[in-house]
Amino acid sequence: TRFDSLFVVGTSTGSIYCLCLLNENGAHATSGSIEISSLGCLRLSCKAISGTLFQTDSNILAVICESDAYVVDTTLKNDSSSLIVLAHMAFGRSICVCSLWYGKYLLVSFTDQTVSAFLLTDSMCHESKLHSLDKIWTFEAHAPLGKMSRLSIGEKNFGFCATSPRSCQIVICIASGGMDSKDSFVNSKIESTHEKGIMSIEISSCGKFLATGGMDGRIILWEILHEQKTSIVELRRLNLHVGPIVSLCFSPDTFAIYSSGSDGGLFALNVALTQTSAALGTRRKNEPELKLRHVPIPGTPSMQATWHKAHEKQMRESLLLEAETHKAIQRNLLLDLRRRLEEILAKNENASPTNKLSRDELVVDVAGREKALEANCKKAEQLSQHLVDENRARNSVSDRIKRQCWDSMEVKATECHAFQRCNLLVSNFPLKNRTRQECRFLACIRTLRKLELREMVSSGASKPSWPAKSKICPPDISWIINQGELHPIVDRAESQAEAKSDLGNTSKGDQDDMEDDSEAKLREETNLDIDSLKVQLYEALSLRTSIQKRNHQTFVHELVRQVKVDFNTKFRRLYDH
Repeated sequence: TRFDSLFVVGTSTGSIYCLCLLNENGAHATSGSIEISSLGCLRLSCKAISGTLFQTDSNILAVICESDAYVVDTTLKNDSSSLIVLAHMAFGRSICVCSLWYGKYLLVSFTDQTVSAFLLTDSMCHESKLHSLDKIWTFEAHAPLGKMSRLSIGEKNFGFCATSPRSCQIVICIASGGMDSKDSFVNSKIESTHEKGIMSIEISSCGKFLATGGMDGRIILWEILHEQKTSIVELRRLNLHVGPIVSLCFSPDTFAIYSSGSDGGLFALNVALTQTSAALGTRRKNEPELKLRHVPIPGTPSMQATWHKAHEKQMRESLLLEAETHKAIQRNLLLDLRRRLEEILAKNENASPTNKLSRDELVVDVAGREKALEANCKKAEQLSQHLVDENRARNSVSDRIKRQCWDSMEVKATECHAFQRCNLLVSNFPLKNRTRQECRFLACIRTLRKLELREMVSSGASKPSWPAKSKICPPDISWIINQGELHPIVDRAESQAEAKSDLGNTSKGDQDDMEDDSEAKLREETNLDIDSLKVQLYEALSLRTSIQKRNHQTFVHELVRQVKVDFNTKFRRLYDH
């Protein structure tokens, strides 16, 4: 700054601290015994601060924070610094690398190898209440730029030198048309003797010397020549630091270079050249004794609100206040209008019938009323159509339920209540209609069961059960859980095959007559009606296969159904009478 005693430190938490050098008397000091005092702190963002740079001879500070750039005023007031954000620019997905002040112009380099120039104007933006940063131009550097330093090449021309940690080249950009145009840019690259990338670059105040510090710990001093074109010539190189050089700085009189590295080293080097040797001895005699002091900077709480959040909150509160003020004004106007309309209505009511106006003639917004009526009609039509669709859906659901739960019943559920005893009632058994497939399945298994019974009787059994199994329980009961692996004594498939082979030469009519005769003969001899479900039921020891068990379940269900049918017949007589 214009005061050599004021400087700013940026932190990884997005905060900046304004510090000041003070002498023993508490005044601003540039030499002698000094102390460091904190003048203020401002948290700009949650991201790390990548660079801070003061404007030449001004207290205006540029702060770079990834994809955002801030312009902060650090003017001292009553020995304290009130850090005020003057302007803010968000670059979206573009990442800022470094910045450079050129008068009121702020040059910002990005990771996509471009450099943009922004003009800081004095006009205030009404929405954000900040100064504006207007973009002037964008220049394609075609090289990574990590650090930039301003060249002094006249009032009409401007230029800068730039380096990058990823390259050992020094990029010189010069424009002869001034800052207002980028068409006359000349971009040149000069190879340096650094073994790795260049971390820092600095140009002396006189504009004649250039110093670069690399990642290899080497410091190189260059001389800037302005002949037909601007070029640089290496003067001296020196290896002092073990690690990369973080920062370089010339003294105001160009007699010394100060360097600091990541190894913690801090060096002050005298520039012993022909231009500076005459005054070097005098400078050494007048050079004060410097003492190195360490001052801890207090940490910023992570929960502290950033400038972004505070600014957004302030803007929301301001917009809400403006909105409430506007609403209050509109409400007052509406109240005044309502009062005047009420006066007109009162006068119209008291007027004579010949002078009295109708209510429709007193409508102020006729077009609005027609639009409202039209909108209401559309809403009524939509509601009516919605009700029709809903009723149609409900009717469809009710028809399906009636078809599946009521019309499909062979016997509907019915109850008969007693008059004298309210809790006494008798109900029938509701029965569902059988499908054609169920009726066919029942007829098939009953026919097969008849064949089994006829075969057992013809084999000499006195009862319709398997031979030698009706009186005793077999010692091996594995047939109960063998999932039908054991076969009955007389297999149905074999009996059917034998029946077909025996009756192959007989006609169908003769076969039916034979079956009827056999059933009649069987009924006479054994007094058994094989058409009865009670006879077709298997005995406990007769269930040998899983098929027989499933058939037996079908017979039991059919028997229960017949019991229900008999009960329903008697219930119907009671219900009818």
